[in-house]
Amino acid sequence: MIQIEKLKEIINHYYPMVVTDITPIEPGWAALAYKVYADDGKMFFLKVYDKKRSSIASILDRVPVYLFFIGWLNSDAFLEGKISKLVNTKDDQIKVEDENYLYIIMDYIEGYTVGERNLTQEQIRELAEIIARLHAIVPPKSPYMEPITEKFEHSWLNTFRISLTSQFRLLNQDIQNIVEPYLVSLVDQIDELKHQGEQLSKSEFSFVFCHTDIHNWNMIANEDDIYLIDWEGIKYAPAEADLFGLYNESYFSEFLKYYQKIHPSYQMNMELLRYYMISRHITDLWEGIEQLQFDTLSSDEYNQQLAALKDVCEENAAFINSI
Repeated sequence: MIQIEKLKEIINHYYPMVVTDITPIEPGWAALAYKVYADDGKMFFLKVYDKKRSSIASILDRVPVYLFFIGWLNSDAFLEGKISKLVNTKDDQIKVEDENYLYIIMDYIEGYTVGERNLTQEQIRELAEIIARLHAIVPPKSPYMEPITEKFEHSWLNTFRISLTSQFRLLNQDIQNIVEPYLVSLVDQIDELKHQGEQLSKSEFSFVFCHTDIHNWNMIANEDDIYLIDWEGIKYAPAEADLFGLYNESYFSEFLKYYQKIHPSYQMNMELLRYYMISRHITDLWEGIEQLQFDTLSSDEYNQQLAALKDVCEENAAFINSI
């Protein structure tokens, strides 16, 4: 665990601010999170990625790409102030890294994580407008477009299948105990996901910019506005890559009504919706297993991740039985 004083030294050295205090806040899956207080009264949000975590290697590879698009999307007059906003270093860089960690600072968004709260009618409308505007943006001419363009494939899918079949007994016993009751279903889902991806890659769809991880825990709200955070998964893909995350929410019909005011010709493709739903469940399971199997975790972290894996398995079973 990186020390607070070390974080202060790094920020004061590289960023145009003088830090007075740093406090840890609830981390996301991929990175540690901190609230940074500067001497001018401003507050910032610090994300720290641990390079030693093998389970986030693919995310680390994508960091320059998603940071580019956060900066670029903030140039849009509507989205500016509605999404995460980067703070550049003294020499105008978008990140700092050393041998062990990668550091990113963003403006701190005052408010609360929506989480289990219900969205108000106004927040539903505003969220729909943010997503609809995102889906209307014309892509830039950039080499970063290629890595975010949907190809309907997962490079780790075969590895995951092997881990659940011929190499299952090589997994930690705790993982085996949790996953074994669901093995047949999970292997079937992996096979379906691969087959679906191969078929969808041969079809033509309209692509738009997508956040791909839209849910209440990635929304911050206050009395005036709602904000969308955590853009690591940004893609250029069919709109269903976003809408699947909201499809089972009680407010989805209201959301779609507002969304279609901006995109009146939009009709949901149920095949794509199923693909992205299965993809999310399988991705979450693989990431959870990978973290438990390969990352160095404290006892508390290990037990928390083990409980999270059990929850994801149960959620996935309920999801498969419902479709």
